[in-house]
Amino acid sequence: GSLHYVETDLRDVVATKLALLTDVRRRHNIAPNPLHVTTVADVLDLDQLRAATAGFERDQPLMVLCEGLVGYLTREETGRLTTNVHSLLTQFSGGWWIVPDFAFKTEIRELPPERIRLREAITGVTQRQLDASAFEDSADLESFLHRAGFDMQVCSQVDKTPSFSTIAALKLSPTVIERMRPLLRLWVMTPSLAGPASARW
Repeated sequence: GSLHYVETDLRDVVATKLALLTDVRRRHNIAPNPLHVTTVADVLDLDQLRAATAGFERDQPLMVLCEGLVGYLTREETGRLTTNVHSLLTQFSGGWWIVPDFAFKTEIRELPPERIRLREAITGVTQRQLDASAFEDSADLESFLHRAGFDMQVCSQVDKTPSFSTIAALKLSPTVIERMRPLLRLWVMTPSLAGPASARW
């Protein structure tokens, strides 16, 4: 079957994306695809998420991908996001929640000075404390997700999406790829049979 893709963001960002999409389609004579929708939804508002997925068949699995998001949230907001995604997935015939950017305090402490300066610059522009939701380590994250009713697996983007990433196109050496493997992580969550154990974050 066909993949139905709904992209969500805040109102101002969606307006910019739609303008860019319209321009690209006009320049390259690309017709709009009804299976690709860009719409407004705040991930911290469950009603908005439900509205964004209203066109999906409930007897099909749902995949929720959050990329470039968690790092800008507080721990409390990450808890609300996790609860909302879990509630959404349980309305469908199974599914997955995929996140590439959970952060660990143990790794942040070891960042080189140039990465720290970059993070400070991002904080200055966004007015959001980067990685305020960072977990102490992988065990802390796993415990957090377990309380929210998720089972978790960790894999590498290098292994899962080699033909869709720039890794293959760049023709990087095996040594460089091996260095990137532990950094390009994907956390894949599925609702556990036991359900949420706690709502305290």
